[in-house]
Amino acid sequence: MIAFTVFYLLTVFHNAAVCAQLDEEILEQVRHLVDSYYVGQIDSDVLNTGTIDELFEKLGEPYSGYMTQEQYRQLL
Repeated sequence: MIAFTVFYLLTVFHNAAVCAQLDEEILEQVRHLVDSYYVGQIDSDVLNTGTIDELFEKLGEPYSGYMTQEQYRQLL
């Protein structure tokens, strides 16, 4: 039972670390796309936000946003 618990905890922490790394990579991609293709001036504090949702909120553009793959599939 202890071995299972340790294995489970290691798996959970590893998955959380992988998810955090992927989230950061996605955030960097979104920052790059917004910086490259957004028409108009963007304050540096907008691009330096900690989350994608916060980035689009600070951008103040009602027609811009981010969808996960699952959200996009549901839209179609």
